Amino acid sequence: MDVHPERDQKWFDDECKTCHQREIAQEYCCDFQASGKYLSPSNLIQFYEQTYIKEPVEKRWIGNDLWIWEYPDYTNNILFRLTIARGDGTDFSTFHVICVETCTQVAEFRSRISTRDFGNSLVQWQQNINNALTCFENSNIGGT
Repeated sequence: MDVHPERDQKWFDDECKTCHQREIAQEYCCDFQASGKYLSPSNLIQFYEQTYIKEPVEKRWIGNDLWIWEYPDYTNNILFRLTIARGDGTDFSTFHVICVETCTQVAEFRSRISTRDFGNSLVQWQQNINNALTCFENSNIGGT
């Protein structure tokens, strides 16, 4: 709210009067982790965590923000699924690298990064991994 010159604390307080706490976190504070409810029951999430989560074989980039579980097979089709954050809130820009043939996640990136740096880095990573197809969210800044 402090980025827009016509929006002050009074404006924010007025907006919050008609919003649910979850909407406030998501729409005004850019905090999607605190704003959402899980669609899966916690015991199912716990099962997947215990069964499928493993340590990456490599962590790299600034702050180890890129985690790699499997090095991509360049003969396969690769998909980047990404979510873009503005880079000025508490939310992260992310992408997941999926091998289309095996439906396996081979890498993941998560960072608080400017949209410009995220876009530039993404192009480099895509080109290095078989000119991967990109699928991005079509809402908010992702649509832009």
